[in-house]
Amino acid sequence: MSLWSLWLIIAIIFFVTELFSQSVWALCVALGALAAMICSIADLSVVWQGTSLVAVCLLAYIALLPWLKRVYMRNSRPIATGMDALIGRRGFLIEEVAPGRLGRVRIDGDNWQVRAAEEKISIPAGTEVKVLAYDSIILTVTPVK
Repeated sequence: MSLWSLWLIIAIIFFVTELFSQSVWALCVALGALAAMICSIADLSVVWQGTSLVAVCLLAYIALLPWLKRVYMRNSRPIATGMDALIGRRGFLIEEVAPGRLGRVRIDGDNWQVRAAEEKISIPAGTEVKVLAYDSIILTVTPVK
């Protein structure tokens, strides 16, 4: 088996590793192995092959990491967790919200204390409401129209 085929096998192994792990380093090593394979095909010495492997790995890492981060951040949306995940959610009032008083809403099986976004309105029980904000553990809601 010639040395270029060994570099090709190494490149394929690291490309497959990249597919499963989605870590930039495996892609960089695969690209370095391809560069070493090209040096082997060009009949350059093992020193040149190793040097090209290391150089291309480092250059690929320096070039690809910032670019891939930008692509990932552009295509992903922030994940809301905790209380922030409730904002925009809808639920049905199980207790009336009277002016100046708190009511209760059921969202995904949990009961929450709520107040109306407009302090002077009353929202009857059974009304579908949307969560606008929260203060501590009290949600601010508005009726869904």
